[in-house]
Amino acid sequence: MTTHIQTNGRKRVLHVLAGPLGRGGIEVWLSQVTPHLIGYGYQVDFLVYTSGVDPLREPLTALGCQVHLVPLQRTPWGMMRFIGDFRKVLKEGKYDIVHCHGGLLTGAFARFAASQGVPVRIAHSHGSAENKETARRITCFGRFLLRRWLRSFATDQMACSQEAGEYLFGNHWRNDSKAAVLHCGIDVTPFCSVPTGVSSCRHWGLDDREDPG
Repeated sequence: MTTHIQTNGRKRVLHVLAGPLGRGGIEVWLSQVTPHLIGYGYQVDFLVYTSGVDPLREPLTALGCQVHLVPLQRTPWGMMRFIGDFRKVLKEGKYDIVHCHGGLLTGAFARFAASQGVPVRIAHSHGSAENKETARRITCFGRFLLRRWLRSFATDQMACSQEAGEYLFGNHWRNDSKAAVLHCGIDVTPFCSVPTGVSSCRHWGLDDREDPG
């Protein structure tokens, strides 16, 4: 968990996402955005609630980011422990901004951040549906409650597309002054010099018969 943190006058940002910090779309995008945010004077940290292979963790910690693993177990005791640990990270980190990535659970994260006095609480939708595991576990009442928390506790609503925004915030979400579409583009420069044909297959460790042409 966290230790006492000196803010040094910089705005402190906590990104909350499922994790782990692998090479998924959200994680890669954040890994490319983070150096720019640090350059603008922000302190950027991460909270993930799923463990696993995390090749992006080391590059981010090398930039001075803290990565907090707060496991989320879908049991009553596991949920209570997660809420307590989450709030502890917020309290000790003294964050100015909490940026929550994902789906309906961003409503709960925004509520936790509000309870700790975090002034800016961003809910960021990255898809037009919940993943199957989350969808299976959230009841109809749970969906109602999470959407209500989104409306009440998220100070900003972001989405990677119009459809993603409609899914999480409703069909008329763009009419709200706090709503915005933020496309999650990445730097494709590393892919510009990739060889083609058979050599491309060898470059990526594929069998030559898998050459896409």
